[in-house]
Amino acid sequence: MLQRALAVQRGVQDRVHLIGPVARSAVPALLCSADAVVCVPWYEPFGIVPLEAMRRR
Repeated sequence: MLQRALAVQRGVQDRVHLIGPVARSAVPALLCSADAVVCVPWYEPFGIVPLEAMRRR
């Protein structure tokens, strides 16, 4: 996977978790446990992911 190789190249592979798609029911727990959320969706017209992440803080 290109993303994992990039993390290794940058020396952050031990601090970055690339989890891929997750079940909708798992999203709240993941957002609550994250120090940072980075999402590069294929299609995100409004910015729902950042709003969901902010709501969980």
